Amino acid sequence: MNYTAFMVDMVNSKKISKKDREEVQFFIKQSLDILNKIFKPSLIFDIIFSAGDEVQGLFKNPSSAVMYYRLLKMILAPLQIRCGIGVGEWDVKIIDGTSSEQDGSAYHNAREAISQAHNKVGWSVLFNSKSDNDFYINTLLNSSFLLSQKQSVYQNEVSLLVEMSIPFFDENTMELNGLKDVIKLLQYKERLEYYISAKGKNDNLFSNIDNSKFENEPIQIFSENICENKMFLESTIKKGLSTKISNITNTTRQNIDNIIRSANISSIRNIDLTAIIFIYRNYQR
Repeated sequence: MNYTAFMVDMVNSKKISKKDREEVQFFIKQSLDILNKIFKPSLIFDIIFSAGDEVQGLFKNPSSAVMYYRLLKMILAPLQIRCGIGVGEWDVKIIDGTSSEQDGSAYHNAREAISQAHNKVGWSVLFNSKSDNDFYINTLLNSSFLLSQKQSVYQNEVSLLVEMSIPFFDENTMELNGLKDVIKLLQYKERLEYYISAKGKNDNLFSNIDNSKFENEPIQIFSENICENKMFLESTIKKGLSTKISNITNTTRQNIDNIIRSANISSIRNIDLTAIIFIYRNYQR
């Protein structure tokens, strides 16, 4: 049986000032704790710090690892991450230990992937299963990354609001209730000096959101109407979304429409979903 090892490190983390480093590190840990809660059904070992600014864990399947990566990337932005995802065997099993105490080809493949991501310009995430599929998956994942990298901090925050409003969801992979904790996390993030200085101004996009009233409409990504064979993916941006986001952020619907279009949010989501479905069809179904 194959498993999926997950390794992430921070890009240029040493350039973060000593003053900001502690609060950024604490924010990363909070982010991991919340995502571990959301992805609890698919995690064998939680994603935790293993050495320095590297984090790692072990998933039951590769689509879960990709879904975890894309949310972590969006939450931490503008702090950038590298990611290595390795599919393979889990041979050395220390059941009561942590991910860093385990071993097997899944871990070797993930380590090779993140090492290659260090060495290759323009490749922030690499998927390594020792299969011909890797070529197609990595092209999709990094095309999405290059588009999202062009987003401003504000555009990324709107992307996150879109994701929280219409999240990609699989009941065998995620616990939907944990998504509300992400809103609280982003409200906390707005108070951190590192992120305030990165934005250039304090827009506080999430501060006015009443978490108790925030509702989402998840997209069941492995349902027949999404995952069945067809020529193309329909847009994952639902009708009325711009109005909903404008109402909770005190801006205009036209402004949200413009951001969704100029930030390529729909295209990024379609690329990500295509990669996730491709992985599901070839490794899990």
